[in-house]
Amino acid sequence: MTEAQPDTTTVSSARVWNHLLGGTDDFPVDRTVGDRIRQACRTSWFSPASSAGSWSVRSPTWPGTRRVRQVLDIGAGLPTANNTHEIARRIAPATTAPPARSSPG
Repeated sequence: MTEAQPDTTTVSSARVWNHLLGGTDDFPVDRTVGDRIRQACRTSWFSPASSAGSWSVRSPTWPGTRRVRQVLDIGAGLPTANNTHEIARRIAPATTAPPARSSPG
């Protein structure tokens, strides 16, 4: 069975979000759209990626500073920058993150 390859000519909202968060799992078409969004939000007091990004950094930091050493990151399963378990391990390297996976079919 051959694994399907992503369409690098069509924009993906997940890859645009990855680009806005500083990730590297995106293609030129995604970066173009992400940069347009960033440009449009530049004069705004609200930036969706920075707001969500700051929450995703604060949420695992707080328990990590209070000796919590196990986290569960239930996300979309898409690669992104600053995953919950990565941030938690920066605070406390002994932190564990058991996998929470749901495979379709």
